[in-house]
Amino acid sequence: MSDIGLTTRQQQIVELLMKGMSNKEIGRELNIAAGTVKVHLYEMYTRLGVTSRGKLVSKLNSGLPVG
Repeated sequence: MSDIGLTTRQQQIVELLMKGMSNKEIGRELNIAAGTVKVHLYEMYTRLGVTSRGKLVSKLNSGLPVG
């Protein structure tokens, strides 16, 4: 995932997101606020051109080029 420009923290969030964890659960796991998780997700949505968690996971799983 680093090859698509995600930070280390964003990569950690994606890994937990793919396990089906909520923002609150991700925040607890990483010792950050749920609001901080939301900020990271928004940045990833913008960078990858998606509008939802499901689309983010789908795009990352698909192996399609990410712009």
